[in-house]
Amino acid sequence: MQQSQAEDAFYQRATQRIEAYAFANDINERFLLAQTQRLLASSLATAYRHWGERSGFLTLDEEDDASPPGALPGPLISALGEICDDPAVLAGLEAADTKLAKLLDWLCQLRERDPDQKFIVFSSFRRTISYLAAKLQAAGFAIMELHGGVKADRQEIVSRFADAPAGSILLTSEVGGEGLDLQFCRILINWDLPWNPMKVEQRIGRIDRIGQRSPSIDIINLIAAETIEEQVYDRLYLRLGIIQETLGDFEPILGEIIRDIEFILTNPELSPEARAREFDRSIQAAEQRKMQAEELEREAPGLVAHGDSILQKVKEAYAPHKRLTESDLRDYIAGILVNTFEGTRFEPINGIDIEAYDVRLSPRAQAEFGHFRNLKARRYPTRFSRDAASGVKAVFGSNPDPLRHRNLEAIPMTHPLARFCAQLLDGRQVGVAPRPVTAYRVPHQPHWPLPVGRYVVAVERWSIDGLLPVDRLAFAGVDFATGTSLEEDAVEQVLMESLASAPQLRHLEPADLPHVADVMASHLLPALKERRTDFEGAEAARHYDDVATQRALITQHKEREKSRAETQIRELRASGSAKKMNITYAIQGKLNAFLARMDLKLEQINRKENDLSFDEPMLVGIAVVEVAEAGA
Repeated sequence: MQQSQAEDAFYQRATQRIEAYAFANDINERFLLAQTQRLLASSLATAYRHWGERSGFLTLDEEDDASPPGALPGPLISALGEICDDPAVLAGLEAADTKLAKLLDWLCQLRERDPDQKFIVFSSFRRTISYLAAKLQAAGFAIMELHGGVKADRQEIVSRFADAPAGSILLTSEVGGEGLDLQFCRILINWDLPWNPMKVEQRIGRIDRIGQRSPSIDIINLIAAETIEEQVYDRLYLRLGIIQETLGDFEPILGEIIRDIEFILTNPELSPEARAREFDRSIQAAEQRKMQAEELEREAPGLVAHGDSILQKVKEAYAPHKRLTESDLRDYIAGILVNTFEGTRFEPINGIDIEAYDVRLSPRAQAEFGHFRNLKARRYPTRFSRDAASGVKAVFGSNPDPLRHRNLEAIPMTHPLARFCAQLLDGRQVGVAPRPVTAYRVPHQPHWPLPVGRYVVAVERWSIDGLLPVDRLAFAGVDFATGTSLEEDAVEQVLMESLASAPQLRHLEPADLPHVADVMASHLLPALKERRTDFEGAEAARHYDDVATQRALITQHKEREKSRAETQIRELRASGSAKKMNITYAIQGKLNAFLARMDLKLEQINRKENDLSFDEPMLVGIAVVEVAEAGA
């Protein structure tokens, strides 16, 4: 998008004033320079009015903005105000706003192409949002605002937007949209781009999530040509493939790269040509590190020599007999809470086309769950934080239609309530010695890997505490008549599916008991012990491999950043410039803080290396399973 001559003239003049102020005052506050440049790139008319009013602070609506408004010094705003005091120029910028005209053009095209759609427009600045709200309303669009300065309940605003007519626009910011589900929209417009790509990924995550019914989403970026924002987009976003791809393991590296880029873009001593060269050099380094991160990700399974394949684990988890259904999750949570806390209720909701429940926690359950959330799930948004007593309407698993059923809270396996139940169950089982014995009959299923017959099955629980805790069930089985050992996967499938099918319980004949005891002693327990030894050896190897890998990655990262910073310091000192000497102190301070953080991480990893323990195996159950002919 090409700016008009008048817009470009003001942009260049304001940029020169910012750089001149920074150079004259030997400014090292890069935050100040970066945000003035970003507001300028966001909206020329908004920046002109803001600085012209000499308000003395920017209203940047970002969650991680640690600097209060008063931290921005008045002299820079006053210096900018000197070139922003002509009402005629302001009127001209507002009347001929190229970026706004492009937005209106896009909205009209999108509305014509998808008449049923609504639109989300993101900006980092409240002043820009207010400006856009006035302009878009004047153009005939229905507008809603959602940002940190809005006092109304955010979820209520989202609900009103969801119910608003097609063509409506939600103007929002990072803080306004944080933690909210907007997946009933498929079109997102970035009016301005944060310099930190992680924030753009968070924006996109508001609509690109479970519940998005469209097979694709549209992301539109409005960027003015020959501005700092264009440099950031072309060099950072396009070359690193951000927006098209998720950040993944590259995300932790981005923080340092963003700081480097911010330093380059706001360094008043660099000419435009020198700035472009430094920017390119920084992006080349970023590309190299991104490739290293991707290569590490590809090689990671091989680094853990004795570990199981992650893909294989995922494949196994989707086996029919291992799926955790919505009803399984409901029974698990309801069974624990109702039996633990008298007065807790799970009541079906009638009159809707999906299975949902009104969940009411007793006062004791509320208190204990609230304590659990404060310790382990403070940032997870849930209606149980305020409505647990009056009742929370919920669906277990995922909400199949979040647009139609916005008042239902989804309770997946990762929900704090499920994790709270797991903690309760662990506490309840401490010191309890199970005495499990059962026998039952079940009709044979065509897809089962075992034929008709009788089988003795034993199940043990194996637990390991280490870098990554492991808790698994192990299955062993033999043919009741011949004593032939069975494959573990076959035993697990038949046992789990048959237990879920309401089998016919039976009494063991007295003559069978000695045979079962002999099979347990001679076959099943020795087989489980042998496999447990292999399992513990493999998990120990995986633990030490994980520790070694993390230690190596941290050490490499530490040495690489130390070398880079020391090279910067040497080059700055060699210049002989007093101003550049001042910069070396800041770089050294950042390096010292970084090295201290890395040393602390290494200490934590070294401590974890010896934190490996194996719990005694727990015999969960013994079953005599009779698989009969279907219909018998």
